[in-house]
Amino acid sequence: MRLRAQLMYYIAWQSGSDVLCQCYHYWNIADHVFEPGECAACGSVMVKPGIVFFGEMAPEYEALHWLIEDLKSTDTFVIVGTSLNVVNPIAMIRSAGKYPQIIFIDKNILLLPKRMV
Repeated sequence: MRLRAQLMYYIAWQSGSDVLCQCYHYWNIADHVFEPGECAACGSVMVKPGIVFFGEMAPEYEALHWLIEDLKSTDTFVIVGTSLNVVNPIAMIRSAGKYPQIIFIDKNILLLPKRMV
């Protein structure tokens, strides 16, 4: 349970104002988006936003697969802010034969098509 909570925290805290160094150190540059500076851990200036670009492999996909495999029917899976176009966690959960309660939060989608739930 603790590992699952840590993985979800790791996935959830990243945003467009978080940056990643080549040594995998993350930090937030919210007030200085255009001046990320250098990595406090290794001094490198090779940093990128903590988001996944098109064509780039998302390291969190592996963690998502682990979480889905560990789901139980008594769990609640919360999905926040995704169009479901690139990765559809609902479809992944159902294809794994898992049926937890799913809470989907996205300001741009009012109702999900029946095939997605």
